[in-house]
Amino acid sequence: MSFVSGAILKTKTDSTGTPNGLFKVFADPNGATIGTFKQSAYVGVFVKEVGNWTQIKLRSTLSGKQYGWILTDKVFQWTTPNTYYISSGRTGVNVRNAPSLTSGIVRKLNGGQMVGKSDGYQENGFVLFALNGGGIGWVSRDYVTRQTTTTPTGTPTTQPPVIVDDLPKEPSIDVAKYAGATVVFLSCVLLLTLVRYAVKFSK
Repeated sequence: MSFVSGAILKTKTDSTGTPNGLFKVFADPNGATIGTFKQSAYVGVFVKEVGNWTQIKLRSTLSGKQYGWILTDKVFQWTTPNTYYISSGRTGVNVRNAPSLTSGIVRKLNGGQMVGKSDGYQENGFVLFALNGGGIGWVSRDYVTRQTTTTPTGTPTTQPPVIVDDLPKEPSIDVAKYAGATVVFLSCVLLLTLVRYAVKFSK
């Protein structure tokens, strides 16, 4: 298996056969265990692959180590299909380096600014992002939205979610086709009304 350089890696959803359902992380291939990760958890960023082992820059240190090794078949490359923006009206929203209120701040963003891409993966109420411009960051789920439009100046602005109705639609009416007939009908009604009044007052 080959990962893209700098790819975000997560453990797989099936931890069958692993001790206590946890994926072990090692100091070196076949070396000492430095920690574990739960299934479907963000583990860090891909560094290199050697044989059936993958080296990861860990999301947080394990046993004091910033780098670790895990069996390649235990992880997969995290995909980020959706683009997110800071919700309208928000200012100075913190992008953090970990999913907690006490973690370091990577940058600050305001309403309408792009955060980056994510599949919606969350921890402790924070969403994980592949940040716009590079890097990884976490933002509170209360401050982001997937729904955007673009103003005439090209500045993204947030909007409420758009509900897509996939139910069968009623046949549309061709307005142009019936507009002429409607005008003629109303004209006839008006003309008949005027004739009636004219006859009435001529007697």
